[in-house]
Amino acid sequence: MLVSRPYCQGWGAKADDPVAIMLSRIKLSFPAICQAILELDDEALSIDDLKAIGKQLPTKEEVRPILS
Repeated sequence: MLVSRPYCQGWGAKADDPVAIMLSRIKLSFPAICQAILELDDEALSIDDLKAIGKQLPTKEEVRPILS
């Protein structure tokens, strides 16, 4: 199951830059990252990769307007 990358207008350009930098350090395509997360593939993503991804997750306040 592949997950497409949603564009979340509410986060803005400031939030996009650190995410883009973090994703460029992980030598996988965005769909491959999604697949590795969904499959819990610890060979594709290291603990450090997962920690970096976790630091970029939006807060509840940032998600609320997107879901409403």
